Amino acid sequence: MMIKVTNEITLTPYLKKDKPDLVRHINHPDISENTLTIPYPYKKEDADEFFQMIQEKEKQTGKIWNWVIRDKDNNLIGSIGLLGREFLGNPHRDVFGYWIGKEFRGKGLMSKVVKSFSDYCLNERGLVRLEANVFFHNQASMKVLEKAGFEREGCLKKAYLKKGKYLDSVLFAKTKRID
Repeated sequence: MMIKVTNEITLTPYLKKDKPDLVRHINHPDISENTLTIPYPYKKEDADEFFQMIQEKEKQTGKIWNWVIRDKDNNLIGSIGLLGREFLGNPHRDVFGYWIGKEFRGKGLMSKVVKSFSDYCLNERGLVRLEANVFFHNQASMKVLEKAGFEREGCLKKAYLKKGKYLDSVLFAKTKRID
């Protein structure tokens, strides 16, 4: 399974060979600060746990949930994935998250990735609604979502607890048109 974003960017499943690049690119305080569960520092053991989790989830469901963002040389530069909320009684919707390595930011890549990924989820995966929650301090991610066609639906006060602090988030969603 591959999702073509541009001639130079694709989304593919994780491979064992991706672990060193995963650890190198994700191990940045900005990524941890802007995501709920990614630790900093990110260690090889964290990557091992992540790989085990995605393998178990794929084996149980027969679906891919996490994709590698690959450059033209097929190297990991980031990741995007569904949380699997469609199994919590709402098979028409899911939530997703993403990150990209620091040296690849500010080039418009992530907006293209999110657009292609959301189109895939709404047209091929059978979802009718796709959501993203962004911490209020992460203005760059809000711009990514807006450029990818997501609508800002509201602010969730004290929606998340991270490192003992309550964080507000902004809810974004994109829905499939149903006539």
